[in-house]
Amino acid sequence: MVPHEEFSFAMPNTVRVKALTQPFELEVTGADQIVMAQRAEELGYEMIPIPEHFIVPNAHVDLTGPHYFHSTVAQAFIAGATRRIRVNSSVTLLPLPHPIIMAKALSTADWMSNDRTVGDRGSQAEGAVGFSSSDRYRRPPAVRGPTAHRPASHSRATRR
Repeated sequence: MVPHEEFSFAMPNTVRVKALTQPFELEVTGADQIVMAQRAEELGYEMIPIPEHFIVPNAHVDLTGPHYFHSTVAQAFIAGATRRIRVNSSVTLLPLPHPIIMAKALSTADWMSNDRTVGDRGSQAEGAVGFSSSDRYRRPPAVRGPTAHRPASHSRATRR
């Protein structure tokens, strides 16, 4: 059996890293991104990654770039314009937003996209802006992740 290879489409103008960004990308708008996402889907691409950084220290701008989207909002935008392609957060920063608000946003985007949003978690803010692991919000025992706040009819298990 031949393994299935998956291909992702790097959406232009989701980051502005000098080593990766082509000049044309700076002119790409949200409307352009819809057209590109739909075309990527037509061509058989299986995923679009959306990187996220909330705070880029001035000392890191030359290396990491000054421009990033809120990944959950961008995922919902791209998923709403497509039917099949998965949209990966390519790291969702969990230490900054309240965990219940973030869980609700992730589960809403996931449900509305018919299970096509994928959230990778990260803690980029640690150290860069004075956060440490001990400063993170403490999750109440009942919160186990994005599906914890879904009504039973919206959980993945009941839709499959």
